[in-house]
Amino acid sequence: MNENFKNIVISIPASGTIDLIYKYQIHAHPDKVGYEYKDVQYYTFRKKGGIMEKLFEIEKIITINPYNIDEIKKYNLTSEVEHRVRKYVEERLKSFKFEHKGINYKFYILNYKEDLKHNPKKPCQNNHCYITLDELHSGKEFVNTIKVSESKGISMNQPNNKENLIWTFFFKS
Repeated sequence: MNENFKNIVISIPASGTIDLIYKYQIHAHPDKVGYEYKDVQYYTFRKKGGIMEKLFEIEKIITINPYNIDEIKKYNLTSEVEHRVRKYVEERLKSFKFEHKGINYKFYILNYKEDLKHNPKKPCQNNHCYITLDELHSGKEFVNTIKVSESKGISMNQPNNKENLIWTFFFKS
């Protein structure tokens, strides 16, 4: 883990697989361009509406083809972790699937850390984003993201109040 990012949380949209992530503490995505996550310690996942309910710590990242699950043996994982990965793959193949058959996937082996009791939100965010651990624990309903750069470090994004606007329409009959 990058020491500069030790109090940074990556927040990932996962409405389709969130139940599997919670059940097995595993997250997976294609090992391809567009999925470059920074080397952070903490992970949270957003369900529909941008709601974050749980915080995880990263244990290990492995790369295998889910359609050739026996590749997992090369990582010498504990039997408990290997079982979690295998069950995650098995259940995901039955439901959400893995859209790319010919490529490897990165599997994030996670450890549950805590429930986020106030269920912070980041609505209207369709890709992964970064939040400080303090911001996530601030008690705010809508959390602000930060920009994370390997070379420039961390900078705060300006709050985007557009996502917090409520529109009211009046119709005259």
